[in-house]
Amino acid sequence: MRIGIVFFPSSGSDKAEKTARELSRTVESLGHSCAFFNADLESSTKLTSYDYVVVVAKPVSTFGGKISDKVGQFLQSAGAVSGKRSCALILKSGLSSPKALSRLMKTMEKEGMFVNYSDVIATPEEAAETGKRLPLSRD
Repeated sequence: MRIGIVFFPSSGSDKAEKTARELSRTVESLGHSCAFFNADLESSTKLTSYDYVVVVAKPVSTFGGKISDKVGQFLQSAGAVSGKRSCALILKSGLSSPKALSRLMKTMEKEGMFVNYSDVIATPEEAAETGKRLPLSRD
C-alpha cells in the first residue's frame, strides 16, 4: 500500500519532520511503500496516487487550538483527496492539543477525506508506536 505522510513544520523546531520520519520508518517496516512531504517546501505535491494519507501538524499557539491555514490550502491543492482514508496527528503543545486535533480533522473532512485514525503525539517515539496501530488494511 502507498502511504503519503505530509508534515507542516513549525518555526524553530524540526519535531514535525522527526515525527514524520519515525512514522515513515515504522510503516515501511510493516511492508508498505511510504513517502513524506514537507508542506512548506513541496506545496505542489499531489496526493492522488496514495492509498492512505497521514497529516502531521502542530498547533500555532499554546492556547486556542488553532492550526495553520496552510493545512487547508495544501489539501485544497493536493489533487483528488476526496474519499481517501487518512490519519490526523497533532504534535502535543500546551493545553490546546485536543482542540487542534479536532480542527485538523474538520479541515481534512472538509476536503472529503475519511479520517479513520487520530491522535496527539508527544514524541517521535510515540509516532513509531502509532505507526503500528494505523488501520492500513484495505478492508
